[in-house]
Amino acid sequence: ILFGLLLSMVEASQHQNTPSFIDVPRLKTSAEKAVLAAEIACLEAHEGKDAAVLGRLLADQYDHVHFSGRPTSKVVFLEELATTNRGYSKVDGLTIIVSNTLAVVRGYLVAVERNDLVEARYVRVWQKQGRKWRAVFYQETRAGSE
Repeated sequence: ILFGLLLSMVEASQHQNTPSFIDVPRLKTSAEKAVLAAEIACLEAHEGKDAAVLGRLLADQYDHVHFSGRPTSKVVFLEELATTNRGYSKVDGLTIIVSNTLAVVRGYLVAVERNDLVEARYVRVWQKQGRKWRAVFYQETRAGSE
């Protein structure tokens, strides 16, 4: 139900219900829109520390690589969620590439985590499992000055 609601949000004109910190790209295909809905749900659940929602969005084999380079599994990531204090102030530059049952989302984010300003580029890989998109991999790298 939640996924369907989020997909409806994404398809709505002007994306009026999307969180203000996310700059939504123009999308062409229903697969791109479905992946974007999953991405938005993932970002919102992470910021809101909603382990139940994240647990449904992340595949069992999910790998998460922090901006520090430290890798964690789905289990460890969800356990650490309760003590992580991250608030997003901006997510933009999103690009979504879908090929059959795999999708790659790239973006740029600005967040505050444990009183540390984090500016990072990130990649999240989604895999269609059954009728749902599940995140299988995430990595963020601090954005350097260009």
